[in-house]
Amino acid sequence: MGVENFSDKGTPTIILNLTKKKGQKFDSKGEEGKLIGFNFALQSYRIVVPSGRIIESKHVKFLRNPDLLPTTASDCDQLLEFQPPTQSSNSEDDLEIENQLAQEIPPPPVNTGVLRDRLQLKQPIRYGFHHYYKSNMFESAIWCNDLKYWRQAIEKGVNSIESHNVWENYEE
Repeated sequence: MGVENFSDKGTPTIILNLTKKKGQKFDSKGEEGKLIGFNFALQSYRIVVPSGRIIESKHVKFLRNPDLLPTTASDCDQLLEFQPPTQSSNSEDDLEIENQLAQEIPPPPVNTGVLRDRLQLKQPIRYGFHHYYKSNMFESAIWCNDLKYWRQAIEKGVNSIESHNVWENYEE
C-alpha cells in the first residue's frame, strides 16, 4: 500500500528526536509530519513525513491545526454570535431528572481534619548532625552525676600506667 492512498489531512505533528547519540547545538530536535493513525498494539502514533516515509513513534508533539482556527474577522464574529438553545416545554422533565440524580449521588465526605499546634509536633530524628549527639569528652564526664565513679576510673587507669612503668624513657 503506497503513501498516496493515505489522506494528507491529518493533524500537524512533530516527531521528537530522542536518539542517545550526542548531537550538535543546531541539529534538528524533531521532524514535522502529519498524523495518519494510531497503532494500538504498540501504543504509538503513525506519522507521515514530507519525504513520504511513515514513522511510528510514541514521542509526538501535536501542533495547532491552522485549518480549524478562524482566519478572518467575520469568522470570529460568527463564533461570538453563538446563541444557546431556547428552553423547551421539557423543563419539568429536566427538573425531575435532576432531582433523581441529586438523590442518587451521595454528598461528598466532610473534611474533619484538625490542625495541630506546631509546638506539639515531634521533631524528626536527625542522625547526620554531630551537635545532636551526647558529648563523650572529659569535661562532660567530670560534670555529670556519676562524678565519683569517673574519678575512680581515671585514678585506676593512671595507677595502672604508673605500675607498668610506661612513662619511663628508654634511650638506646
